[in-house]
Amino acid sequence: MPVRMNSINRHNVKKKSFVISPKILRFFGFLMKFGIGGAVAYFIVTTGWNFFYRQITESYKPNAGLFEQCSESFIAIKAKPVYGVVIVKKGTAIEGIYLTAPTQNGIKAIALEARDWVNVYFSDNFTYTQVGEFLRLSKLERGNFDYCYILEQLSLTSGVPIEYVVVDDKEEGLSSSMSLAQTQLILSALDQRQPVTFNRNLLPIQELDDGSHVSVTVFDSFKEQFPNFFKIDEISQEQAFVEVYNATAIDGYASIFSRKWSMLGIDISRIGNATHEPIGDATAIVYVKDEQKYVRTVAMIKSSFPEGKVAVKQGRPTSLVTTGDIVVFLLKR
Repeated sequence: MPVRMNSINRHNVKKKSFVISPKILRFFGFLMKFGIGGAVAYFIVTTGWNFFYRQITESYKPNAGLFEQCSESFIAIKAKPVYGVVIVKKGTAIEGIYLTAPTQNGIKAIALEARDWVNVYFSDNFTYTQVGEFLRLSKLERGNFDYCYILEQLSLTSGVPIEYVVVDDKEEGLSSSMSLAQTQLILSALDQRQPVTFNRNLLPIQELDDGSHVSVTVFDSFKEQFPNFFKIDEISQEQAFVEVYNATAIDGYASIFSRKWSMLGIDISRIGNATHEPIGDATAIVYVKDEQKYVRTVAMIKSSFPEGKVAVKQGRPTSLVTTGDIVVFLLKR
């Protein structure tokens, strides 16, 4: 009998249920609301910060005023500039200059170190000058540190088409003709690649006034050692024969442009001097046999001059016998 009673009692005993305190429920509810609210706030702040940061970096050009006077030196080839010059300096001393061009995986660069020598054009006082002396010479000739002067010498010497310039000064900070975002991309791409340098054994030797001998980097040096460095495939594929005539009073002006264009892949078939009547305020006039066939070559030639300062005409000039697909007259500098 007692055994049966114990069995009945065992079945009649109710199990205790697990009950969570209302305070604990309210606490967990608060944590969930706080977590969701925090996540939303974090998303809003992060998205907003990224938006404003992108707006700032894509529009702000650090110290771009340094290059305002040489805005006409810049050409527009690509939506994202890749051809150009990066100058690394500390105070008044240039530590290195990098000429850049595109590759399939980013950019490539030619390094001009402080010991390299570059021919300087348009100078009555200095025939040859060290890269590290560019700023000092520009101050002597122009009265101030003139980056436009430096870009002109580099472009004329190397044939580099200049879409941008960046000055990375270890003391004064960053200056650029591009937005901060574009500048960061260029500098990052430059850091990831080993720049090429000249084989000094192949450079011509120049005797200076003090009797010393130095290796001289001139235009022919670029063309011999890096013949396709700045070449634009889309232009060379059009295979346009271009004639260039100097109608200005500046000796060798047609040769200067022809050198640069040939480095870009344009086939220069003839260079010479010829008169041409002025056309408004145009600095050049371009005659083209078939503009649709040579659209990229014509665009490249036009971009070498100030915007709106080039007159383009269909056909051939009547004052001169020509055979080129494109004929360029340089009217003024």
